[in-house]
Amino acid sequence: MLSHAPKRNSFPVADYHLSHAADRELAEIYTYTFQTFGQAQADRYADQLLASARLVADFPLLGRDYTTGDGVEYRRYGSGRHFLFYRLRDDGDIVIDHFIHQARDFDQLL
Repeated sequence: MLSHAPKRNSFPVADYHLSHAADRELAEIYTYTFQTFGQAQADRYADQLLASARLVADFPLLGRDYTTGDGVEYRRYGSGRHFLFYRLRDDGDIVIDHFIHQARDFDQLL
Protein backbone atom coordinates (compact mmCIF):
# COMPACT_ATOMS: atom_id res chain seq x y z
CA MET A 1 0.00 0.00 0.00
CA LEU A 2 1.34 3.43 -0.93
CA SER A 3 1.40 6.11 1.69
CA HIS A 4 0.12 9.55 0.70
CA ALA A 5 1.35 11.26 3.85
CA PRO A 6 3.43 14.35 3.11
CA LYS A 7 7.16 13.89 3.43
CA ARG A 8 8.88 15.71 6.24
CA ASN A 9 11.50 18.28 5.36
CA SER A 10 15.00 16.99 5.81
CA PHE A 11 16.63 20.33 6.67
CA PRO A 12 17.45 21.09 10.30
CA VAL A 13 15.17 23.49 12.13
CA ALA A 14 16.85 26.17 14.21
CA ASP A 15 15.49 27.24 17.55
CA TYR A 16 15.47 30.64 19.19
CA HIS A 17 16.32 31.70 22.71
CA LEU A 18 15.45 34.94 24.50
CA SER A 19 18.17 36.69 26.46
CA HIS A 20 17.27 37.86 29.96
CA ALA A 21 17.00 41.40 28.60
CA ALA A 22 14.69 40.32 25.75
CA ASP A 23 12.52 38.33 28.16
CA ARG A 24 12.22 41.38 30.42
CA GLU A 25 11.50 43.69 27.48
CA LEU A 26 8.80 41.38 26.17
CA ALA A 27 7.16 41.38 29.61
CA GLU A 28 7.33 45.20 29.69
CA ILE A 29 5.81 45.44 26.21
CA TYR A 30 3.03 43.08 27.27
CA THR A 31 2.30 45.04 30.44
CA TYR A 32 2.20 48.38 28.61
CA THR A 33 -0.01 46.99 25.84
CA PHE A 34 -2.31 45.35 28.37
CA GLN A 35 -2.70 48.55 30.40
CA THR A 36 -3.19 50.70 27.31
CA PHE A 37 -5.17 48.49 24.92
CA GLY A 38 -6.42 45.51 26.95
CA GLN A 39 -5.64 41.83 27.25
CA ALA A 40 -6.76 40.75 23.78
CA GLN A 41 -4.43 43.24 22.07
CA ALA A 42 -1.58 42.45 24.47
CA ASP A 43 -1.96 38.74 23.69
CA ARG A 44 -2.04 39.39 19.92
CA TYR A 45 1.01 41.65 19.99
CA ALA A 46 3.07 39.30 22.15
CA ASP A 47 2.10 36.43 19.84
CA GLN A 48 3.16 38.55 16.84
CA LEU A 49 6.56 39.31 18.37
CA LEU A 50 7.14 35.64 19.22
CA ALA A 51 6.01 34.58 15.72
CA SER A 52 8.63 36.99 14.35
CA ALA A 53 11.23 35.34 16.59
CA ARG A 54 10.22 31.96 15.14
CA LEU A 55 10.42 33.40 11.62
CA VAL A 56 13.98 34.70 12.04
CA ALA A 57 14.97 31.37 13.59
CA ASP A 58 13.65 29.65 10.45
CA PHE A 59 15.16 32.28 8.11
CA PRO A 60 18.08 33.85 10.00
CA LEU A 61 19.23 36.06 7.15
CA LEU A 62 15.80 37.70 6.91
CA GLY A 63 16.86 40.53 9.22
CA ARG A 64 19.18 43.31 8.15
CA ASP A 65 22.72 43.69 9.43
CA TYR A 66 23.08 46.22 12.23
CA THR A 67 26.37 47.26 13.82
CA THR A 68 26.42 49.50 16.88
CA GLY A 69 28.79 52.43 17.22
CA ASP A 70 30.88 50.16 19.47
CA GLY A 71 31.16 47.54 16.72
CA VAL A 72 28.74 44.95 18.15
CA GLU A 73 27.07 43.10 15.28
CA TYR A 74 23.41 42.10 15.27
CA ARG A 75 20.71 41.40 12.79
CA ARG A 76 17.44 43.30 13.18
CA TYR A 77 13.94 42.48 12.05
CA GLY A 78 10.90 44.71 12.35
CA SER A 79 7.68 43.44 13.88
CA GLY A 80 4.85 45.86 14.58
CA ARG A 81 6.41 48.92 16.19
CA HIS A 82 9.40 47.00 17.54
CA PHE A 83 12.64 45.61 16.20
CA LEU A 84 14.05 42.26 17.23
CA PHE A 85 17.82 42.42 17.57
CA TYR A 86 19.33 38.97 17.31
CA ARG A 87 22.52 37.01 16.72
CA LEU A 88 23.21 33.67 15.12
CA ARG A 89 24.94 31.16 17.35
CA ASP A 90 27.58 28.70 16.14
CA ASP A 91 25.11 25.83 16.61
CA GLY A 92 22.65 27.45 14.18
CA ASP A 93 20.21 28.68 16.82
CA ILE A 94 19.22 32.31 17.23
CA VAL A 95 19.51 34.48 20.33
CA ILE A 96 16.98 37.30 20.51
CA ASP A 97 18.92 39.89 22.49
CA HIS A 98 16.40 42.74 22.51
CA PHE A 99 12.92 43.92 21.54
CA ILE A 100 13.30 47.69 21.02
CA HIS A 101 10.59 50.18 20.01
CA GLN A 102 11.22 51.81 16.64
CA ALA A 103 11.32 55.32 18.15
CA ARG A 104 14.14 54.50 20.59
CA ASP A 105 17.85 55.14 20.11
CA PHE A 106 19.09 51.64 19.32
CA ASP A 107 22.77 52.28 20.00
CA GLN A 108 21.98 53.72 23.43
CA LEU A 109 20.05 50.57 24.38
CA LEU A 110 22.39 48.03 22.82
